[in-house]
Parts: sequence; C-alpha cells; structure tokens
Amino acid sequence: MKISINMCCMEYRGGAVQSDLPMVRLDETRHEQYQQLIDDCFFALRQQLNVQPYDKQSRALEPLPQLLEHTWLHLHGDDVVCAVSLPPNKIRNVVVHPRFQRQGYGRRLMHAALAQLQQRGDSPIRLNVAKVNHHAHALYESLGFVCVDEFVVHGENVRDEHGNVGFEESEQEA
Repeated sequence: MKISINMCCMEYRGGAVQSDLPMVRLDETRHEQYQQLIDDCFFALRQQLNVQPYDKQSRALEPLPQLLEHTWLHLHGDDVVCAVSLPPNKIRNVVVHPRFQRQGYGRRLMHAALAQLQQRGDSPIRLNVAKVNHHAHALYESLGFVCVDEFVVHGENVRDEHGNVGFEESEQEA
C-alpha cells in the first residue's frame, strides 16, 4: 500500500532565546530508554499515517555515534522527561514523555534547543513536521517558526526476508 505524508519544512524567524531547562547529552546507559521514548511518542502519529510498524519509530534514528553526539535529554531523577536531537542547523525528534505532556515541557525543550543552536551559531534553524501533527505545528508557529517549504514523502509498508513490516521511503517531492 502506497503512503504519502504531507510535510512542512519550518524555519525559525524569532529572536534570541534563553533557556533554564537543564540538559544532558544522551549516553549509552540511557540509549534504550531514549529509544522507548521515541517509540512511545511517535506511536499515535505513525498509526494515523499508517506507517508500520507503529511502535518502532526508533528504527529510523541515526546510528548510535551520531545520536550520542547530537541528542540532548532533560531528566527527572533517572527518568527521561523530554529529548531533542540537534544536528547542524536542525531540530529533530522532539519528544516529551506522555506522563509529562501538557505541562510546558515541549515549549521549554524547544527554547533549550533554539538557545543551544543559536549559541553554536547555526543559521538558519529548521525542522520538518508532518502537516497532520497539528499540536506540534501550532507549538512551532507560536515560537516563531514559519513554513518555508512543503513536500510529500512517498513510501510503502514492506516486509523484509524475516517477515517484519517496515516503512520504506521511495521518494520526496516538492
């Protein structure tokens, strides 16, 4: 079954940002917990888009060395509250643990991400968001992001030689 996902590339057009959210770099001891958070947070969106398997967004993550270099976490004790990946000029994989959602962590996490990218001198700062992800889209707009490009990701759910289903992207179009 062919799947098309309408996406928006958003660029930050706001001003300088400060953050008081303490962040630590992802390390190997928290990698499994981070993968589970990614899977949990993207489950409903993947289900809505029919991107299978619904519970395995973590399969699409960068290899571990890049994740360890670019991924930042906010912790509450030993629990990961929220996380974000910050490769050059980009914000990726913005997630807030379901137990902590609707408490302002998404906004605070985005402020921390923007502040860090601004301190590094990254410009422009961009992110991609599925157009059906209305809550994320509204948050990003409220922070000063504007949609600068729209594109469609085409793909389909395919089975590998072991019978596992996975989404295979075939192309992107403007």
